[in-house]
Amino acid sequence: MEQQDRLRQLISDLGGGKVAATKAKAQLPIHTPPKSLTKIAGKMMTAGELELKAAKEDAVVENTEIILYDMLIRMAQLMKVEEAISVLTQNLSEEKSMADWIKTNTLEIITQVWPGIEASTAMSEEEAQQLG
Repeated sequence: MEQQDRLRQLISDLGGGKVAATKAKAQLPIHTPPKSLTKIAGKMMTAGELELKAAKEDAVVENTEIILYDMLIRMAQLMKVEEAISVLTQNLSEEKSMADWIKTNTLEIITQVWPGIEASTAMSEEEAQQLG
């Protein structure tokens, strides 16, 4: 929220309207399956699998934001918009910290949820053998 507030203020300071600062949302260019398939898959996934999926998506978003902030900073430098550089640099630093946290804690997350995933997989294999 702090990043959004800083960006809203920056956009306002640079003469942008409130609509641009508060209503605009970017869509990441990430391939996603149809919602109906996602809903079905979500019902079949264990809590651990859903947590791993969310962690993966968080990592993708954080790293995408890092790239985009870096690009914005470079553009601001080329355009000599000095007041934007410090705001964008602060947001970039926070995104890097979050991406580093995810990277550092990924093994722990996997270790915590893995027993549930493994148990679910074992049950699914047993059910398949009983049916087959």
